[in-house]
Amino acid sequence: MAGISRAVAADILSHLLNTLEYPPQERHRKRYSSLVEGNEAALHRYLFSCLRPEVLEVFSHQSSLPSWATLRKLNEQGPPPPDAAGVYLNIIRGTDGHDRLYVGQTTRLNQRIFRQHMNFRYRRDNRSLHYHAIEYSSWNNFVVLAVPPPPSGSLPSWLRGSNPQLILNVLEMWCALMFKTLPRNTFEDWLPEKYLDAEHADWFPLNLALPLDQGDHELGATVDWGEALRNANDPLARGYASGRAPTSTSLSVQHEKPAEVESAGLGASSIVLLAFAAGFVAGAFWQKR
Repeated sequence: MAGISRAVAADILSHLLNTLEYPPQERHRKRYSSLVEGNEAALHRYLFSCLRPEVLEVFSHQSSLPSWATLRKLNEQGPPPPDAAGVYLNIIRGTDGHDRLYVGQTTRLNQRIFRQHMNFRYRRDNRSLHYHAIEYSSWNNFVVLAVPPPPSGSLPSWLRGSNPQLILNVLEMWCALMFKTLPRNTFEDWLPEKYLDAEHADWFPLNLALPLDQGDHELGATVDWGEALRNANDPLARGYASGRAPTSTSLSVQHEKPAEVESAGLGASSIVLLAFAAGFVAGAFWQKR
C-alpha cells in the first residue's frame, strides 16, 4: 500500500467535495447540495479537524498495514468517550491469511463496536459480508479514525442546523476512499484519477454500500449484491455469495441499529481494551509476519 500522507488525505477530500457538487447520481445532489454548495473550503477544514492526527502519523509511513504493536499504541493515544460519534476502521486477519478492511460510522462508538460488531448473536441475526469476514477471522482490531465534536459543542455557525447524519456520511466516505475499502467502480466515480492505478492495496475491501447513502430510506433495506460478490477477487466474498454462510445473495446493507440494552458500566477505556481482546489470542502471529 502507498502511505496515506496528509497531502494525499487532503487531495482525496477535496476531490470528494468537488464531486459532491456535481455527483454522478442525482440523489446525492439533492441530499448534499445544501451542505456543500458555498461551504466547500470551510467544510474541508472542518472535516479535516475531525480526523485523528495520530492516524495519519501511523499510516503515512507504512508500506503495509501497521504491526500489532503499532496498532496498540495508536489505540492508546487518547481514546474518545464511549458515547462519541465517529468513523472507525476494522482490520481483520482472515483464517485464510488474507487481510480485510472495513470502514464504518456510528453515533455511539461503544454501542456500535462492542454491542453489535463484537456480539456474536447480533452478527448471527444481521448477516453481512463484514460479519462473515469476522466469523472467518483469526483476529480483528478496531481503530477510531475520526470523531466530530458534539452537536451542542463547537459546531461552526454555518453547520448548525445541518443533518449530522450527512456529516458522518461524508466522513465515512472520505475514510473509505483513503483506505480503499469500497468496490472498484465506486473509486472510478469518487477517487482522483491519479490514485486509481496507484499501488494496489494489500487487503480485500469489505464495504459494499456507498457511505453517502447511509440513512437514505428510499433506497430500501436490502440490495442484491450477489453478482458483484460472485465476481469479486476476494475468495471469501465469492464463498459468501455462493451461500457458504448465508442462504441468499440478497444481502442486507449494514446500517446502525440501537442496542436493546445499554451497558452503563463500560468506560472510555473499554474502546481500547475490548478492541484488543478481539485479536489478543493471535496477536503474536501478527508480530511474526
